[in-house]
Amino acid sequence: MSRWIGMAVVVAGLAGCAFAAPQGLYVSGQGGVSYMPDLQMRDGIVRASDSFKTGSIFGTAIGYDSGNRWRYELDWTHQAADIDHFNGISDRGHLWSMGVMTNVLYDLTEGTALTPYVGGGLGVQWIGSSVHGFSGRAWRPAYQLRTGVRYDLARQTALFVEYRFVQSQALTLADGPARADHDFRDHALMVGIAFHPDVDMLEPYGRVARYLGLASDDGNTI
Repeated sequence: MSRWIGMAVVVAGLAGCAFAAPQGLYVSGQGGVSYMPDLQMRDGIVRASDSFKTGSIFGTAIGYDSGNRWRYELDWTHQAADIDHFNGISDRGHLWSMGVMTNVLYDLTEGTALTPYVGGGLGVQWIGSSVHGFSGRAWRPAYQLRTGVRYDLARQTALFVEYRFVQSQALTLADGPARADHDFRDHALMVGIAFHPDVDMLEPYGRVARYLGLASDDGNTI
């Protein structure tokens, strides 16, 4: 019993030991698994459904922490998954995407080592697919919703776990003269690490952010 009590005290101490992340620029990298739901492919008359195997997703981001819970990010991600079944029949194929999005994130707590957050983003995705003889690739507008928890290992380093939902405009595929539209949606679970470079080294960029109105001299958003 005393061992479990001791472990609980240690965990509580870690959760309460806050390394406040510095205001300013940061970079992050993340990776994980992609769970694509059953998606529809349609040619105006016939509808078909394809299911996917568990896929992969990874990416990187550069962001700015305003120092007042709000964070702003530009991120890039790559996702890929193989088709498992087409209309209930085992089949081969794939669906992949590369996306670039601007994001706004909001930390739900302040001054704690464990920080839950929510956010979302808008951008574009370069999507490619090969499904049952149909194939194609194109840029499509897209959006994403994000929620996660960040843990500050030190003042300049943090780990995070995050869920993302991504959806884009349908992609048009071709098989000779035939055409079909294919939906794109993805559920992703990722883990990552964020790093705040030396604050003094990035002060010129901080001045630019303050000039653009993203933050004031005391770290508060304007």
